[in-house]
Amino acid sequence: AMGARGAGCRFVSGYPMTPASSVMEFIANQGMALGAVAVHVEDEIAGMNMAVGAGFTGARAMVATSGGGFALMVEALALAGMTETPVAVFIAQRPGPATAARCPWSTFTATRRWCLTSSARYTVALPPRPSWHRIT
Repeated sequence: AMGARGAGCRFVSGYPMTPASSVMEFIANQGMALGAVAVHVEDEIAGMNMAVGAGFTGARAMVATSGGGFALMVEALALAGMTETPVAVFIAQRPGPATAARCPWSTFTATRRWCLTSSARYTVALPPRPSWHRIT
């Protein structure tokens, strides 16, 4: 959330899915001061489509989700790639058998990088090691 604020993000959409919900909460609470809008949508697909739509208008847009929600957003993210519309995706991974908790870190990264369907280039930014994700 702090990175989005620093980057000038003005539109954040998402379906509340922990641990990504904290990003939505931060933007919603700070929205007026930041000049940003946070939209709680009915599902993950709508969240990505709204972020792509905001990007179409020139807004710096982001969507926040968890690993399971990202799988539903892939088609709309491919649309953003094909139309060269910038959109940021914050993926907060949570443990669980369906969301790569038992997979090696490299598998998690490869899933996010190579699941996209268009020939557009995507940037995946990760912390140097998984231990940086631990909250104490």
